[in-house]
Amino acid sequence: MATTKTKKPPAAPTPSRKSPAAKPAPQETTSPAYNPSTGRATLASLLPRWPALDPKHRRAFQKLGNDLDRSKLGARTKGIGVLQDGITWATQMDAALRQYGAGALKSYSPARYVYFLESLTLLAAELNVVRTKNKNVGAVRGTAASRRDEALTARDNLLSPLRTFAGSRTPEGDLLDEAVGTIDLDDHLGESLANLAALARTWLALKDDDSVFLAAEAGLTADLATAAVDAAKALTGSAAGAKLEGYVVGNDPPFVNLAEGGVLLEMKEAMRLFGEANAKHPAVKKLTPGAATRGVLGRRTAKAPEPGPVAAKPVTP
Repeated sequence: MATTKTKKPPAAPTPSRKSPAAKPAPQETTSPAYNPSTGRATLASLLPRWPALDPKHRRAFQKLGNDLDRSKLGARTKGIGVLQDGITWATQMDAALRQYGAGALKSYSPARYVYFLESLTLLAAELNVVRTKNKNVGAVRGTAASRRDEALTARDNLLSPLRTFAGSRTPEGDLLDEAVGTIDLDDHLGESLANLAALARTWLALKDDDSVFLAAEAGLTADLATAAVDAAKALTGSAAGAKLEGYVVGNDPPFVNLAEGGVLLEMKEAMRLFGEANAKHPAVKKLTPGAATRGVLGRRTAKAPEPGPVAAKPVTP
């Protein structure tokens, strides 16, 4: 008797190891509720607990890095993530320094901590500029770029005769180095113009024969100082717009990269010193990078387990 074969129902597909249920690769993310205003509020509560930073010490800390390296480092991360990770550390560091600052953490000074808080404050402010950008950004950019160009020209016109007047004289050279400042941000450019103009007027006020002769030879005039001051005032009025130059939605603009790079450099140093303190005093907790900064600061790797004895394979008779 012939038998008929019945078809078996198709087997259920075997789930792939790369199924939708698998966890995606970790991304550099932050809490959706986190914003620069939240960070600024936290920083405003931390800063008053510590002595104000001396301007001379601030300049010294700034010289530990350069703007090019800061910008390159900041371009590798997202500003809002760096801010969130940095403020998480700042809160932890505040408690640790109060408890161990005179002992296990004496290598990390309160002044360095305040500089870190100031760096975070700058980053929060720059991110806030992006967040509240002017809708008429095209017109603002044009005005701001023009004002910045004028300010840079006024600075160059004054700086050259100042350098000629100072020559290789140590006192004058030191004063000029202190007044030059930086031009990375419009606020800093304005400060540089004001300081250089003040120095020019001080030197022009000298009435000894040598100073009068050297100023004339250098082409140092009161008009150059006045032009620098006027350019600084004009720049201040368009500072917010100038900061928006180069902004692209989805990416951090250059001025944010610069600020976040400064924060990352300070985080690297704090991570190193807290790690050294932990090695000697385990009660001091290490600073662990978060998702946003792990790619730059590195992550702790678990120690590989010691190899155990290899189990003998059973002998099949």
